[in-house]
Amino acid sequence: MTDFIKTIQEAQQQAQEDMAIPKGYRLARESKSERLQMLVRPELKEAIKAEAEAQGLSMNELVNNILEEYLAESRSTDVIKVIVVEPNEEPYYLLIENTLERFQKEVDGFIETVTFAEDCCIICDEEGYMNGKPDNFGFLGQKFVGTCLFVGVKGDEFADVPLRVKQVEGLIRR
Repeated sequence: MTDFIKTIQEAQQQAQEDMAIPKGYRLARESKSERLQMLVRPELKEAIKAEAEAQGLSMNELVNNILEEYLAESRSTDVIKVIVVEPNEEPYYLLIENTLERFQKEVDGFIETVTFAEDCCIICDEEGYMNGKPDNFGFLGQKFVGTCLFVGVKGDEFADVPLRVKQVEGLIRR
């Protein structure tokens, strides 16, 4: 499967036009090719289909497996999987750098964390209300505005989110 990942990496370095993003994942704003987004060029769909059939998987399962494998290989770049919840949008996965600057960019402001489980928290803009950001969702009696991130927590560090998108959809109220 490593050769297959290399093929996709090489394709990502080429022109970014006419790309499709695997179901459940989105390209980070302003990222032309963060490569960890594992975009799939239309001309590679047949290769993915053949590889999936050879492994007895659906195309979606194969792409998700490749994403997980690629993410594991990318740990040296300190990338984590988060769930993004934007106002009036469906939640989605996003692979991002585990840095303060990147979190601030995603929420468009200074970050505030709201821990709701031992291994999970929400990152939001601490000045979102004051800056007039749109309502997003309610959770545990608190209203959130603007873009929010569900992230995992391991000790004092952020980590891959331990939840699935469907779980997040079930937790939040709009």
